[in-house]
Amino acid sequence: MLALNNISKTFNTGTANEKTIFKDFNLTVEDEDFISIIGSNGAGKSTLLNIIAGAYPVDRGTIRLDGTDITKFPEHKKSYLIGRVFQDPLKGTAPSMTIEENLAMALNRGKKLSLSRGITKKDREYFKEQLSLVDLGLENRLTDRVELLSGGQRQVLTLIMATMTKPKLLLLDEHTAALDPKTAELVNSLTNHIINQNKITTLMITHNMEHAITTGNRLLMMHEGDIIFDMGGTEKKKTTVSGLLNKFEEVQKISFNTDRVMLAY
Repeated sequence: MLALNNISKTFNTGTANEKTIFKDFNLTVEDEDFISIIGSNGAGKSTLLNIIAGAYPVDRGTIRLDGTDITKFPEHKKSYLIGRVFQDPLKGTAPSMTIEENLAMALNRGKKLSLSRGITKKDREYFKEQLSLVDLGLENRLTDRVELLSGGQRQVLTLIMATMTKPKLLLLDEHTAALDPKTAELVNSLTNHIINQNKITTLMITHNMEHAITTGNRLLMMHEGDIIFDMGGTEKKKTTVSGLLNKFEEVQKISFNTDRVMLAY
């Protein structure tokens, strides 16, 4: 479904702040893979998602999605193919518009604009059905402006919007990190339900190692722009947080001492 071949990316080239994040980076993602990505700060996790989504152009290499070369697609064109949910609940929605208006935009993403069709009764019933997947009462607040919602409610809305028209690929960038534990658990549960029901190929960044182990079918650990190990199947099911830390130290010969990761442990 997704293939990154020989990707290289350097920021601030030719300046004192020049920094190479990726050099000949490769990644292959199979159809319906649900991959958790972990790694220390600065490992290149979010940069990887930004490159795939088109927020950052690559210096060299190719990106193919479902057989199509999307390397030079602008970000807005990639958004028709790729759904994304950010860590910040304020991103991904139009706050001054209502819940149903936001959902309608998502439902019509990529379609030709027309003045003849508004939000129909059928649309509203579908929106209510999707929002009722979580017990937040949003299905009864379709005409409320999004700016009135809590962070957790907005993140639920963003997740539903990102997956409403099944994307080729879903990118989750620590999408529960800013939420309280109870709400994070609710959003994670909804995430798993949507991805499993719709069989959406997904890349998810998380700092919670336990979550990374128990979620999805593959787990990648990144460090300084490289994938230092990639596990799935029985190996992933049998691994533990301490096992992951030991493996990191074994491969890199240094301690994995990111505070946020240790707190997750």
